[in-house]
Amino acid sequence: MHRTWQWLLIVILLTAAVWRFADLERDPPLVSWTATDWSDPGLYLYPARSFLLFGDWRPSEAAVLSKAPGYVLASVVWCEVFGYSYAHAVLLALFSGFITIAAVGVIARNLATFDDHRASPNVAGIAALVSLLLSYIWFGQQMVPRADMESIAIAALTAMLFTQAEVHRRNGKEARARQLIFFAGLGCGLAPFMKNNQIVFTTAALTGWIGSYFVLDQEWKAFWRKSTRNLTSGLLASGILWAGWILWMYSIGALRDLPLWLEVSFGGVSPVITRLFVPESMSPKIALQSMPFVPGRFFESNLLYRQPVETFLCIVTFCRLLLDRKRWNWPTILILNWIFLGVVIMSFLEYNPIRFRILFLPPAFVLAACQWNELRLGLFRMTSDTRRAVLIGVTGAITGYVAIQLTSNHFLSSELVPLGGLLFSEFVIFSLFLASTTYLALFWLRPRTLSLVLTIVFFGVTIPQWIKGEVRHSHELRDIGHYIETKYHNAILSGGWAPEIGLWTKLDVYTGSPWTPEAMRKVTLVVDESVNIEVTDPPPLPWQRLENLELPAIKHHLEIVGILR
Repeated sequence: MHRTWQWLLIVILLTAAVWRFADLERDPPLVSWTATDWSDPGLYLYPARSFLLFGDWRPSEAAVLSKAPGYVLASVVWCEVFGYSYAHAVLLALFSGFITIAAVGVIARNLATFDDHRASPNVAGIAALVSLLLSYIWFGQQMVPRADMESIAIAALTAMLFTQAEVHRRNGKEARARQLIFFAGLGCGLAPFMKNNQIVFTTAALTGWIGSYFVLDQEWKAFWRKSTRNLTSGLLASGILWAGWILWMYSIGALRDLPLWLEVSFGGVSPVITRLFVPESMSPKIALQSMPFVPGRFFESNLLYRQPVETFLCIVTFCRLLLDRKRWNWPTILILNWIFLGVVIMSFLEYNPIRFRILFLPPAFVLAACQWNELRLGLFRMTSDTRRAVLIGVTGAITGYVAIQLTSNHFLSSELVPLGGLLFSEFVIFSLFLASTTYLALFWLRPRTLSLVLTIVFFGVTIPQWIKGEVRHSHELRDIGHYIETKYHNAILSGGWAPEIGLWTKLDVYTGSPWTPEAMRKVTLVVDESVNIEVTDPPPLPWQRLENLELPAIKHHLEIVGILR
């Protein structure tokens, strides 16, 4: 029977891997209530598409040159080799996602090795790999060519190099370890080059590296002093690429648009930061645009309810490691700091879709896999009553907060609910109940029994997500793109949805953010949502409504308007 279950697991994993290649032209899976979690591939592929099809980078139209310069370079090279198409761009994201999955498996194996020699590290690595490969959210994001998978892959590889360096150091191969630290430093510089939001990972790695000197033993301090030179050299080496990018941007006249791009890239952050320093009475516009600082914003329900087992195990492991300094080592500090900074930084962002929070799935799944492996082997121990109380209290509070989001009226709108009044009482009740459940699960159930229960829950939650999501998959974007290209075969597009629709055509596209003089002269059709055309961002030229396009599968209603000249 044991071998039968092993073969069944292998079949499931192979199916999940191969399934990704079955239909590269599909609409990305809906993994939350809105399309914002898979939108924008048209903007991220815009410079590469414009260069490959029209021989022009269009720097004044391409804010992504400042947000994801590495992705622009990678997508151009990739499409030069394999040819330009949407499907080929998805292949790059798939390939990058598989790199991350493999790296997460190695990191979990290494972490389990450091923690306990009895911990069957290979099983921990396989568990991390399985959980990420079968995550429907991860699958959904792998189908979106938008720099996320590519930048996460570099971050995960960098974390893997750091952990592998610790393996070599402990095995007496210090020279090899220092070489890996150099390449990890290079990765720290390249991750935000691929996409600038990976500055979070780089900050976590560098601050964790500095902090490790003060909290770890003398043997580590001696290695740290020697290896910091290697880490610095790697960072400086990545600076060569950054300098080359700046020179190239200057050569194509793109630097003059940098202030505008920075406003486009970080405009969603500035109101929150401004709110911290400017009274509402002095800036009513900012007050209307801003949401309050919410430390729990990272735990929005539409991510965590799809990953309940990993969420629970990650919280437990995070708390246990914080409370037990004897288990600290450099890779552990890196993983903890990676998650901690994710929670803190997400709390400052107004716009916080799932695709922002998947940056932190790799470290979370690593911790979850290691904890599950401990339970499976019956190695879970926690004798201190104080540590038990803190662990249970924190786990109950966080899971109670998530439960409140799941049961609130705002659940379907993906908004956070402030914990005030009656809702706070419900939060307390949920938290106490879940804290009690946590206590019974961790300290009354046998660890092996709990690991089996969590495994059953994992597959019970995961498989229905795949079935429900894949039954209703669609090709609306591709079909509408082909329809517009056929009916308006000489059109030049603009509008919020034009870059997305244009990916499926050979039509010329201008982003319309903002309307440049060249776009004002050439654009003939605008494709966008009606509310944008009529209210939010109307075309700056006379226009006439031509037709409506319904996209029921992805829950959008588009309009096509013609520019009158």
